[in-house]
Amino acid sequence: MATRPEERMIEPDMNPQDLWLEEVFTDRRVGTIRRMIPVDGRARERGRIEFPIAL
Repeated sequence: MATRPEERMIEPDMNPQDLWLEEVFTDRRVGTIRRMIPVDGRARERGRIEFPIAL
């Protein structure tokens, strides 16, 4: 079933109150670690709460 053009062309909206800086560390063999740091709308840190995520 074909979808209408207005249903296909949805523009994603970014929430400026929920922005994160993402850093990726890797050894290119075993895995990677992502560090997520919350930032404000001007990319300044909103505190140093880090969530390391190992992949």
